[in-house]
Amino acid sequence: QRTPQQFLQAVPACADDGENIEAMVAAQIDARIAAKKAKNFAEADRIRADLLGKGIVLEDKPGGATEWRRA
Repeated sequence: QRTPQQFLQAVPACADDGENIEAMVAAQIDARIAAKKAKNFAEADRIRADLLGKGIVLEDKPGGATEWRRA
């Protein structure tokens, strides 16, 4: 039994290719938050688009939290 968020973030072992997807996405979210705080919205948008190109959708939540899921 998994929560809906765990299900949406699940990565099949064959799709991982040895890369830690969760750590990569967390680092990109942190970089995006930093860019937004610095008012560098072009960089924040670039990070979102890059992740979307990798099949990761970012969802900004109230209070400043950002969640992700597979597209």
